[in-house]
Amino acid sequence: MQNTKNSDNLILREYVPDQFKDCVESVWFIETLEQTHDILIPPDQFVYIIFPISDKGFFHNGKLINQPRIDGITLKNVLIRFLPHTKILGIRMYASGLYPFLPITGRTLTDCNIPFPMPNNHELLQNIQKAGSDDEAIKSVYKLLATLHDKKREDSTKLVKTLYFHLAETNEATNIQQFCHQHNTNYTALSRQFSKILGISAKKFERLIKFRKAVKQLVDSPDSLLQVGIDCGYFDQAHFIKEFRYYMNMSPSEYLELLSERNEHVNYKGIKLSII
Repeated sequence: MQNTKNSDNLILREYVPDQFKDCVESVWFIETLEQTHDILIPPDQFVYIIFPISDKGFFHNGKLINQPRIDGITLKNVLIRFLPHTKILGIRMYASGLYPFLPITGRTLTDCNIPFPMPNNHELLQNIQKAGSDDEAIKSVYKLLATLHDKKREDSTKLVKTLYFHLAETNEATNIQQFCHQHNTNYTALSRQFSKILGISAKKFERLIKFRKAVKQLVDSPDSLLQVGIDCGYFDQAHFIKEFRYYMNMSPSEYLELLSERNEHVNYKGIKLSII
């Protein structure tokens, strides 16, 4: 299923996955038109595999990216700059979604982007970059993922995946110890899994997801800061503002004003990009 969103200078086409649905959240394409386009991405709990399709590439915090990359979980803002007539393909994965395909530890990826490993996959990567249509490129994406998939590694992410979806589906505070008891494990074992696969602790990950929910509600609804804070599990408005400043280096009101001044399309349901 395709979801297309346009702004004056950017086209986003997003596709719901029909394979590896427990790992892949979406596959998307971004194209810019005549102007340079800057995107501010708030801290994000997803992992991305990025394929520059046009020869221009893009800038990631000022660094030119013109080869396939992996972007890990981020705990701080990322600034992306697209030059005119840039096109990229992205695979948006749940936090534990990359590990079944590539045995890369979370600590290697947190707040980092690294080259996509190319040995034995060079031809498939070229097929993705040279595809004549979205459908053709997506077929090559799934073919690449199928060659990399390891069932044992995916099975090893089950506990982390279960807690992730639990955190994503509730605004209530999660008792990690109680979760461990319900799933016949202990906090030490869970923490070890989170550190290995995600690169951060379960508590830090819970905090990040809570923040992302708050940003989405802040942008998508007319609710007050107090209501957003309460709905997303913060103690009060002051607690919410403090957390927002911690992640964004600005207040919620300053962020909304920034978006309003630019009057650009903001998409948190899809690839969760905010354009500045």
